Amino acid sequence: MKRYIFLALFLTILGGGGYWAWQNRETLIRLASKPPVQFPTAIAERRDIDTSLMLTGEVMPEFQIDVKPEVGGRLIKLHVRPGDTVKAGDLLAEIDDTDINIDLAAAEIEIIGARLRAEQTEANFTRTKALYDRKLTSRENFDNQRSAFEIAKNDLERAHKRKEIIEDRLSKTRIIAPADGTVLEVPVAEGQVVVAAASVTAGTLLMTFADVKNLIIKSHVNQVDAPQLKPDAEVQVSVSGVANKTVPARIRFIAPIATVKNNIKGFALEAVILKNENDLLKPGMSVSMSVPISNARDVIAVPVTAVVREGRRNFAVYVLPPGEKATPEKRTVNVGVSDNQFIEIRDGIDEGEVVLLTEPK
Repeated sequence: MKRYIFLALFLTILGGGGYWAWQNRETLIRLASKPPVQFPTAIAERRDIDTSLMLTGEVMPEFQIDVKPEVGGRLIKLHVRPGDTVKAGDLLAEIDDTDINIDLAAAEIEIIGARLRAEQTEANFTRTKALYDRKLTSRENFDNQRSAFEIAKNDLERAHKRKEIIEDRLSKTRIIAPADGTVLEVPVAEGQVVVAAASVTAGTLLMTFADVKNLIIKSHVNQVDAPQLKPDAEVQVSVSGVANKTVPARIRFIAPIATVKNNIKGFALEAVILKNENDLLKPGMSVSMSVPISNARDVIAVPVTAVVREGRRNFAVYVLPPGEKATPEKRTVNVGVSDNQFIEIRDGIDEGEVVLLTEPK
C-alpha cells in the first residue's frame, strides 16, 4: 500500500515540474542560450621593462651653517635680510665694539710701559755685564740684572699678545660671510644683545647661511631595499604637483650602518643634484626619487595580474587556446624582470598567446 502512495506522490511532483517548465519555457530557453562567462584577457607581447625603486627625500643645501657671534654684545647693524645673496667676505652684521676699543687702548698703554721697562733693564744689564767682564762687580749682581732684563722682555711680549687677542675680538665684532651663498633666516633684530658661542649648541643664532646653488637630497632607505642601491647610480627626481619634469641626480653616499627613522630601520642616503634647470628644486622641498634597479629589452611580457604564485618560487599563467569553447590551460612559467604593470616571461608561453588576467574558479 505504501509503495502505491510513494508512486502517486512521485508522479504528482513530476507532473508539477513539467507544468512549471512549460509555463517558464521562454526563460529556460534564454538561460540556455546565454554565452559562457567571459574572463578578462591579455596578449603576451614583446616590450621593454624597466624596474625602479621609488624613494622619498628632502632637498637641502650641500653647504649650510648657522652663523653665531664669537663675541657678545649689542647688535648695532644688520646688513642683510633673508633671501639676500652675498659673496665670501661681505659684511653681514656688526656688534657694538665700544668696550673692546677701551680694552685695546689700555693694552697699547701697557705695551708702552712694558717697552720702557725693558729698555731700562736692558741698559742696566749692559752696564753690569761690562763691569762683570772686568771683574768690577759680583756674579750675584750680574745674575740679578740679567733676570730683570729677561722678565721685562717677557712682560713686553705678554703685552703684545694681549693686544693681539683684543684686536682679534675686535675683528669678530664684524660678522663676515664665510662663502658665496644666500641668507635663509635672520631671527635677530638690531639693538638685541647677543651671546658669544662658547660651544656648538650655545650662543645666539644670528642667521642661517647656505649655498642654494649646490643642492643635495637626504633620504632614508628601508633595509630591505638598501642592497639594491649602489653609489654613483643616477636617479631621476620629481616634485609632487609638477608633472612631466624631472631633475637628474646621483647617489654619492649610503651609510655603512643602519639607523632607525620613523620606527623603520634603514640606511641614510645622500644624492647630489646634477642639473637644477629653472631652479625647479628648492631647499626644504619634499621630492621623490626613481632609482633604476634592472631592465630587460625586447622580451615577452604579460600583465603582472596574469601571473599566479604557487608556493615560494613557482609561478603559473592560464593560457586561453583558440576557439569559442576553449578551456583555459594552466602552464608553469619562468619569470624575470617586472615593474608595476608588466612581468617578463622567460619560458612557458609564446608571443601572441592569450592569457587570463584572473585565476579561473
